[in-house]
Amino acid sequence: MSRLRIPELDLVIDPDVDVLLHLGEVVPCSPLTRRLLAYLARHCDRAVSSQELLTAVWRGVHVTKASVRQAMRVLRRELESAGIAASVVETVRGRGYRLACEASIEPDPSAWIADGRLPLGYQLACEASIEPDPSAWIADG
Repeated sequence: MSRLRIPELDLVIDPDVDVLLHLGEVVPCSPLTRRLLAYLARHCDRAVSSQELLTAVWRGVHVTKASVRQAMRVLRRELESAGIAASVVETVRGRGYRLACEASIEPDPSAWIADGRLPLGYQLACEASIEPDPSAWIADG
């Protein structure tokens, strides 16, 4: 699964290991908080309604809009405890909630093409070189 990066906040949401990282350190928070933040990050270009959050984040569990409001309070509190301003999660009156910064999705490395090409958006982070095998050198030098 792809990781979500929120550069402005130095946050990374990694769903593979179900963790939220701030400045490389694990932020203690509930799985619900991580799912909620991830959904807002994936849809940071618009306000997300409470009904949409209920359907997407709670996945078939019967809860009310009051549960969404409570979860948003918890999300903001957990962000503040990590040193992130709670105001990055905006309430858009009459429309829902919005993450007030941009997020990007990092491609899933397991989806790399078999021929060794990197997926769009990836760059090599290091240089590689091939050193000759000394055992293959010709004896006369």
